[in-house]
Amino acid sequence: MLSGILGGTFDPPHYGHIALAEAAIRELELNRVIFIPANIPPHKNTKMISSKDHRFDMLKLSLEGREEFVISDIEYRREGPSYTIDTIRGLKEQSPDVDFCFLLGVDNVLEMEEWYHPEEIFEAVTVAAVNRPGFVPEGRFVSKVRYFDMEPVDISSTMIREKVRGGENITGLLHPSVERYIIENDLYR
Repeated sequence: MLSGILGGTFDPPHYGHIALAEAAIRELELNRVIFIPANIPPHKNTKMISSKDHRFDMLKLSLEGREEFVISDIEYRREGPSYTIDTIRGLKEQSPDVDFCFLLGVDNVLEMEEWYHPEEIFEAVTVAAVNRPGFVPEGRFVSKVRYFDMEPVDISSTMIREKVRGGENITGLLHPSVERYIIENDLYR
């Protein structure tokens, strides 16, 4: 079995996340994609993100009915920042018979040089990066990454949060149940 790992803040989860996971399943022949919301993202200002419970609930709503997508709470159970290598070690311990493919954007390949134990990530799993228009992979790990394509989706969590703050419409950017959740819980205002 080959499972993709898609980590992130997912604040909120949107159709871009879904499109990336669908493309990875199709292009990399994955059996499933495991979505892993970060508890404490090491590279983000935690004062600016929604609670882990809100993010987890929105992700559940976003993936409802999609058997090829699962959510792991492995990072939620861990104290402190969520480092990719710790998550990979934990997943491999839980599922020793599964091969994992860590998914990211091509623009993150260079950033991996600054990550915690990046060499061990490449030893433990396949790293696959989705190509993005205008980005050329850089850095010492370029040749170790498997690249795949998807139709560009011009949506970001930042864009959605800004639209909500500005009172703009976000319909069509994320699952309708997530949009309702944002409104009912008065998020991003």
